[in-house]
Amino acid sequence: MSKQVLLIGAGYLAQYLIPCYERAFGADLASCMRGIKGSELHLMERQEVFPFPLQVLGTGVALRQMQPEVVLMAAKPNQVPAIAEEILAPYWEECRAQGRELPVLYSFAPAPDVGWLTRTLGEGALVCNMLPNMLRTIAGVPTAEAAISYLSFDPEARWSEEKRQAAMDFMRPTGQIIEIPGEQAAAVLAIHEGTHVVYEMTAICCDVLAQEGEELSYAAAAGAMRKALRKAIRREYRTPIPIAEGMPDKYQSFWDDLIFSYLNGILQYAFEVGIEPEKAICKVAASMEMNLMFVQSATPAQMAAMTKSHATKGGVLEKQNTSFAEMGYEHVKDGWRDYLREAMDIWEESVFDDLMADIAYAIAEIVADHTASLAGV
Repeated sequence: MSKQVLLIGAGYLAQYLIPCYERAFGADLASCMRGIKGSELHLMERQEVFPFPLQVLGTGVALRQMQPEVVLMAAKPNQVPAIAEEILAPYWEECRAQGRELPVLYSFAPAPDVGWLTRTLGEGALVCNMLPNMLRTIAGVPTAEAAISYLSFDPEARWSEEKRQAAMDFMRPTGQIIEIPGEQAAAVLAIHEGTHVVYEMTAICCDVLAQEGEELSYAAAAGAMRKALRKAIRREYRTPIPIAEGMPDKYQSFWDDLIFSYLNGILQYAFEVGIEPEKAICKVAASMEMNLMFVQSATPAQMAAMTKSHATKGGVLEKQNTSFAEMGYEHVKDGWRDYLREAMDIWEESVFDDLMADIAYAIAEIVADHTASLAGV
């Protein structure tokens, strides 16, 4: 008999994870899964996409009817505490009182962290926090081999090897799996979202060049930044999409220095909050490479659509984008224009690069604090 699985939340993230459900729970999801949506809005459209029944609200009733072995939490971070305290915790207590095995909870929100959820659900609770890579294919090319996803387990919880492995296997369609302490989830997401600036940097590169009378494709600009990324991290790695050419050699050094400085700022923040250096470097490099592969392969309209689908109102990516617009956009644009006009001497270039690192650090800190505050606990 298939495991019974309840999904709470039926938005973009829940839809993106359908291959994970199929891997973990089998092809006949309609027989073992049910999804809970928060409102009637777009219910019919969503139901056409999800291969199992969706319903509006009624989480408590669904728990008692299904008695699921696995509960998937794909609600927004600010909704998670109330769901956990008012709906899940009472059900977990009922299971204890009746001598039934507790469900395993997979939570995809960066906050609250796995420790808070474990404490809220009480003795014997098993909670795994999952931060999946959100680009599984680019231009039809599978890219999970170049991506990294993160998992957190509460170190005090008693996971069997079988259940622990099942949680890791669930995430494998999204990329390579790295385990991190739960309290670092907000910081890890912040450094991941920090690499989204390559969308804006690509636009700046091409727009300023056009204003100066030169044309360059987004693909060529993204290719130049992919070369810069490899110089900055001093390593090569497998990539499913070749690097685009086209950036004139005389301009490459500007982007080499800019990417190096920006990465330095992000990584300095990551190291200071305790993320292991190798994990931080791997995450930032993989995230930037994934974003650059997408930019290299996409049109501006596709880039805008991707940002819209990921940047929910008040969310983490929106905070990243607004912070860069306020703190970094004009700095990059003015520096690039001055470089093209040969209006920067060596000292000014050094100051520009140092300030870029400071901006990257500040944005990462702002975004991490915003992420941690989303759940309100």
